[in-house]
Amino acid sequence: MEAPRVIVGAGCAGLSLAVHLVRADPRARITLVDPREAYLDDRTWCAFRCAPHPFSHLVSRRWNRVAVRADGREAIATLGQHPYEMLNAQSFYDAALAELEAAPGVRFERAQVTTVSTRAVETSAGTLSASHVFDSRPVEGAFDGGLAQCFAGVVVRSDTPRFDPSLAILMDFGPGPDIRFTYTLPFDRHTALVEDTYFAQEPRTVAFPQVEGEVLRRESGILPMTSRPPPPTPPGVTRIGVAGGAAKPSTGYAFDFIQRHSEALVRDPHAPVPRARRHRMLDDIFLAELRAHPRRAPSLFRRMFARNDGDRLARFLMETSSPRDEVGLMATLPWLPFTLRGLSSSRRWLQERRVP
Repeated sequence: MEAPRVIVGAGCAGLSLAVHLVRADPRARITLVDPREAYLDDRTWCAFRCAPHPFSHLVSRRWNRVAVRADGREAIATLGQHPYEMLNAQSFYDAALAELEAAPGVRFERAQVTTVSTRAVETSAGTLSASHVFDSRPVEGAFDGGLAQCFAGVVVRSDTPRFDPSLAILMDFGPGPDIRFTYTLPFDRHTALVEDTYFAQEPRTVAFPQVEGEVLRRESGILPMTSRPPPPTPPGVTRIGVAGGAAKPSTGYAFDFIQRHSEALVRDPHAPVPRARRHRMLDDIFLAELRAHPRRAPSLFRRMFARNDGDRLARFLMETSSPRDEVGLMATLPWLPFTLRGLSSSRRWLQERRVP
């Protein structure tokens, strides 16, 4: 009998891939390796709804108006077709685990992984044979040459009605030379997720925001913001999740990209994250501008939201946009710096396509 597929890490990427594999083949043989004994409600995933995914029914909140605040002004985008949606980690974990635990070919190994190689995974509990390995462990040097999205947030309940539940504030920029903003997702008049976020030159610890009210939950994290492809792996090993490039470099949106990658991996275990070359190049241009001129970030983001149709902006941020969408959006940005960076990026992409 062929060895099972082994998934290293049973977080969002690992569980998502396992669910996709089981739905394609209910008797699929899969081993998930992860040391955790319990799953906590430790994060929130958000995205503009531009395509369905297997966990759409778990969405707990959605907003049809989103805002960016900078330079003392506010830009509000209205979303008709593509609302901004939130999915709680606990709901995802519970649903994915229940489905996988009912699948006869799925096994969980509670262990630490020490080494991954072709057709074998070394763990604290012994060696696991594998027909293919999917590895979600963080990549060394993931932040080299790029930015780091560093955030810490709290779900807070206030005694006074201080939030507008119809408006999600994606960026409320603070003063100073750093790219720093507050992200506020209101659940009702009294309750909201409030996060302080930095786009930093290197990873940094962010203090939890001081918000008046009762703190119900905390979450924090650091994401690499780079368009560089993940490093190579041994034969028979595929990186998944953030380690595999399944987080949009310019925004950090990961959940939907993980679902797209999982769907592709069902068909081809070596498949990369499905991303059009032009989308990667646009991210590269945008990140280069942010690294070079961080002080321009607040007005740049506010300008994007002020001058574009909300649904077009949503498609662009989720990489479901058409070339027409992209041309229209780029026309609303400062033309000279983006043109110069676009020419530089285009030359690099052309060089990468040359055959030695």
